Amino acid sequence: MVAPENPFLSIVPRRNEKIIDMVSIVKELRELVTETLKGDVLIVLKGGYGSGKTLISEHLAKFLKKKNVEVRRLTCTQEIIDDIRAIPDERKKDIFVVVDGLDVCMGMDEVMTNKLLDLLMERSSKGLTFLLECTPDVLERFYSLNRRFEKFSRVVNIMPIGYDEARELVVSRLNEIRKRKSESVEPFTEDELKKYWKTSRGNPRMILMLCQSMYDRKVQ
Repeated sequence: MVAPENPFLSIVPRRNEKIIDMVSIVKELRELVTETLKGDVLIVLKGGYGSGKTLISEHLAKFLKKKNVEVRRLTCTQEIIDDIRAIPDERKKDIFVVVDGLDVCMGMDEVMTNKLLDLLMERSSKGLTFLLECTPDVLERFYSLNRRFEKFSRVVNIMPIGYDEARELVVSRLNEIRKRKSESVEPFTEDELKKYWKTSRGNPRMILMLCQSMYDRKVQ
């Protein structure tokens, strides 16, 4: 008998995957973006690796596109300053810019990092709205290098997900390969899943990684 494909091979939450225990964060971001769509503030989405930053920003982008807002996603590379400067000052509609991959800044020297932060604040003052996806370490570095950035930014924190939400995520993945949808966590037990959740400290990606590593053993 051939074992079913491991539904946890992808440990990155999918774009169309339901946001679990993050509805309040998305709501907070929607309200904040609506208030600050003309700039003058940098919105920081703060969370550890695998906490769901990209998933949340993708859902926010869908909301803004329905509001006729142009959404652009920039990945932080050595060309990030040129990429930001390339966004036109004159535009027919509001532009919302998501910047991810800011871990690169941990390897940048202080001069280059400050240059990036100053540019972000300058462009924001001229009407652009930015959402920066930051880990705690990256945000702490920004604060230590640029006091003005700390005053200019508004931080939204991503909290760890609860067990019920972790269970929902696992069940949704299992249902992708089931002939009939179910609320069961089989081939895992509830106790095993609770152990994975505690080990992950509520980090969605870590939960998926733990399930991925154990799934094949459970179905053999």
